[in-house]
Amino acid sequence: MHTRGEPLRPVARISTNRQRLILFGQARQPLAEVASDDVSAQALGDTTTVSRWHELEVELTGGDQDCSRPPMTCCAATACAGPEDRPSWNGPWAAS
Repeated sequence: MHTRGEPLRPVARISTNRQRLILFGQARQPLAEVASDDVSAQALGDTTTVSRWHELEVELTGGDQDCSRPPMTCCAATACAGPEDRPSWNGPWAAS
């Protein structure tokens, strides 16, 4: 690693708060994972700059992964009738 003779030092701090939701199909098999991230970054140096943003990521984990069709159509995901019908979920969405 070349540092041009300078010691390594931190140049930024990045913090991520992630919430996850697992989507299940009719047979209760996991179909996709939705990750919702609140991210903040702080540049370190002579001046400090703080940036914040939100990221949303969906990763198909099972089912028909043909992405030529709308996502939840090809995965055959269904809505649950109520909390008693809902599989175990990760994240704050499970509380509703």
